[in-house]
Order: sequence, then structure tokens, then C-alpha cells
Amino acid sequence: KRLGGLMVYSVFQCTHLVTDKVRRTVKFLCCLSRGCTIVNTNWLDKCKEDGCFVSTDTFIVKDRTAERIYSFSLKDSIMKARSSPLLKGWSVFMSDNIKPPPNEMKEIVQSAGGQIVDSCPTEQSDHQFIISCEEDSNVYQHAISHGVSVCTNEIILTGVLRQLIEIETHQLKNNKRKGSSTASGRTATKRKR
Repeated sequence: KRLGGLMVYSVFQCTHLVTDKVRRTVKFLCCLSRGCTIVNTNWLDKCKEDGCFVSTDTFIVKDRTAERIYSFSLKDSIMKARSSPLLKGWSVFMSDNIKPPPNEMKEIVQSAGGQIVDSCPTEQSDHQFIISCEEDSNVYQHAISHGVSVCTNEIILTGVLRQLIEIETHQLKNNKRKGSSTASGRTATKRKR
């Protein structure tokens, strides 16, 4: 605050996120989706020491364990998010029992440029999918029978980290269809940038 910065509580006002490691929290995934700079706490210490905001280049969070587990590079994912929102042009419907809950998942989807739809799609369309769980199978069975992709929450939780939309990888088990691909026509299941 003494340096002229503000602590904000909305990810939509955030430019920098200070954390010690990669976290799959709503706040972290929203900030990553928006291409915010994600730095470690040493950056704040250095800014305080120098009396001004310093370059973030050497303070970007490095979490080799999380990056290995989820097969991504945080630095690369931030750059991809800055160049183009992951879900730009995509419509997403969410069932009630997903985790994180729909109100939180909505923040992540919107931060990534996606549009939330209020009613379950009943026919296949380019650039749309449903996020659901086994518990909500009654919600999406009709959609599956009409070719709509129904995916687990990992399409967002892991997808944001990797900056990839992997429809087939994250489809619910009872939703696997032969020969399906992403609506964009890109290689099998990945949105490449």
C-alpha cells in the first residue's frame, strides 16, 4: 500500500497474485486464466526493500512438483493466457453437484473468457461442453444421446493450468464416443496455441 499498490478482493481487478506455490484454487485459476503475473512472496520483500515496485521476472512462482504432476509450465501458461483467453468463444453449462461448486467454477470459466449457459444443451454444437459429475447423470443423459460433450471438472482445473481444452481426456466415463474431437477441428483433443 505504501508503494501505491492496492490489495483487491476481486480477481477481475487483480494484476499480480502473490503466493508460495501453484494451487488449484478458484483465485489462482482465475488469475492464471486472466494472465496475471504470479509471483512469490520474495517479490513483496524486494519491493519493500527498494521502496518501489521491482521487475517480477526473477520472482515468478516456480513449483516443479505441481508442474510435473499436471504436465505444464506456469510461465508458459501465463504467456498463453495473455495472448488469448482459453475459453474465448466457448459456451459451458455446469450441473449442480460439481466441485468446485457452480458459482465458483463460473468465475474460473468467465476469467478464461468462456460464456456460461443456463440451460443444458440438447444438441451438439461447436465450442460447447457440459461440466458435470456422475452424481448428476440424470441432467446430462439426454445431452450425451445428442452428441454433446460432457466432461469432468478437470477440463477446467487441469485445462487452465495447461491452457488446453482436452475434451476427450476429461469426458465422463459414460460419455466416451468413438471418433469425437474438439469442435475447433484441431488435433484430436487439444487446443494448441
